[in-house]
Formats: sequence, structure tokens, C-alpha cells
Amino acid sequence: MKKLSFILSFLLCTTFLFSQITITPEKPGINDEVTLTYDATQGNQGLMDVKGPIYVHTGLITIASTSSGDWKHVVADWGENKDKAKLERIDANTYQLKFRIGELYGIGADETIAAMAFVFRNKDGSKVGKTSEEQDIFHHLQELSFEPPQQAYEVSKTPVPDWSEYASLYEVNVRQYTEEGTFEAFAKHLPRLRELGVDILWFMPIHPIGEKNRKEPMGSYYSVKDYKGINPEFGTLEDFKELVNKCHGLGFKVVIDWVANHSAWDIDW
Repeated sequence: MKKLSFILSFLLCTTFLFSQITITPEKPGINDEVTLTYDATQGNQGLMDVKGPIYVHTGLITIASTSSGDWKHVVADWGENKDKAKLERIDANTYQLKFRIGELYGIGADETIAAMAFVFRNKDGSKVGKTSEEQDIFHHLQELSFEPPQQAYEVSKTPVPDWSEYASLYEVNVRQYTEEGTFEAFAKHLPRLRELGVDILWFMPIHPIGEKNRKEPMGSYYSVKDYKGINPEFGTLEDFKELVNKCHGLGFKVVIDWVANHSAWDIDW
């Protein structure tokens, strides 16, 4: 109940912060270029009209965090003036920082990010920019849930990763999900699926479909001709890698439906 109370207060205290900071794109992947814009006239106005450089003290709230103060992958110690945490002044009270999540925080795609946490400061840390209630500033990539998972069986002794206890799974039919039927078109719908509470994306086979004895003109996904290839209808291998990076950046786990015993008549092993 303590964890649930924390997350409710965590969400409530961050609903009014979007005028103080903006993140573009709003739901970035770990390899996307992100633009953070900070308006010093908002919030507690602690850095309004300040002269000199402004730095951001920042870290991540991950699924391993126990409270809003339990930051992971903190970029620099308080008072440590790293160039990669220095903001560019756009005008008297507007600042920007461009970065990639993976590079700035040193995080891999195997970790689940719930939010980015920020406190802004001047060079010596004597002045800070926080919310109007002197709280840290958060930008959510997904919502956390600490409700106890449902227990269907108690017989399995297989270790279960913490993130899977609350996970919901969505099966992705790339060809039919969008009118275009491509990886690129599907990627645009990732934020909506995250908002719906999806945690795991299970992709139906993405490989080239066999020609010999093909079922109907388009063929079956499970009649795989090349398990190392990508169905050109969906895009290229690089398109799929980019899609996976975006999925990971939004906190999704990705599963590929790889069924070797459903191979095509004309497969080349």
C-alpha cells in the first residue's frame, strides 16, 4: 500500500510540469535525439534572470526505483559541472539540452524507464530550479503500477523477473495493424499502446514468406522462407532495429514469434 500511495502522489505532483519543461519527442526511444527545453520563469523561478551557465542534475526513475527520490543512472554528482549536463541559453530565461537517453544516462535497452527526473541549478548549486512546490521535476515515459499481481498457480518454482509480474502482452500483426502494413507505420502507434498499459509486444513472424505452395496470394506469416531475413513488405532490417529501439525506449519488452517447425516448402537452410 505504501508503494501504491507513492506512485499516486508521484503522478499527481507531475501533472502540471509540462509548461516548465518540454521534451521533444514526448515519448523518445533510447537512441532518439531528445530536446529538453527549460523555462526558468515557471515553477519556483529559482533560476529566473540568473547570469552564468545552467546545469541539469538528472537521473532516471526505473522499475527498480522505490520512491520518487530513488534516481538511477544519475549523470553527475551535485555540483559536478559536466559539459554534457550544461544547457544552452536560448534567451534570457529559456534553456535547451540535446541528448540521447542511452548516451546521457548510460542505460541499455534491457532496463525499463518510467520517468526522467530533473533539478536545474547554477554553476555552484546555490540556486536551483524546481517545481513551484520545491519538488523535483519529472517527465513520464510510462506509468508505474505497484498493485499486487494476480496469482493463478503456486506450483511453479521458475524464477520470475520483477517486471513480468505486472506485465500485459499485446500480439502485433504488422501487416494488418496499419493501412501501410510497415514497421515505420506501426511505430507511430507505440505511445498509444503504452498509454493502454501494454508492457510486452509480441510480433507475429516478420520473416520473408515462401512462394512454393503458398496459401492464398499473400501467404501465411508462419510459412517462413528465411529465418534470418525480414519480410520486405514490412521494411528493412534497419527499419526493424529502429522500431525495436523505440519500443525499448518506451519501456516495452519485445518478443519475436520464431517457430522453426512452420518453415516454407522452399526454405534454404
